Amino acid sequence: MGPCVCTTGIAYQLVPDDPLIDTAQCTRDATLMQTLGANAIRVYHVDPDGSHDGCMKAFADRGIYMFIDLDTFTTQIEQVSRGFLGNFFRPKGMLAKNGWEGTCLS
Repeated sequence: MGPCVCTTGIAYQLVPDDPLIDTAQCTRDATLMQTLGANAIRVYHVDPDGSHDGCMKAFADRGIYMFIDLDTFTTQIEQVSRGFLGNFFRPKGMLAKNGWEGTCLS
């Protein structure tokens, strides 16, 4: 087992819109978070069809890890139905496309 990594982070989503599509805002926020000592963010919803390249780079360049929930704005886990699975895993493809899938925290 590799070394343990401690994370200090915040929830990064104040509105229902995808926060990882505005590169200028992400760059400003990532710089401030780095100054404050944060090394992780949690994002609740992303648009799997949006371009996240700029924000992914802004946070990566500052050593900030991202924990992204694998749902969309219109999905939720319901115990009575398995129909959500098709949309539920779409953001995972977005992560793989950007080279983030399987990234280790060590």
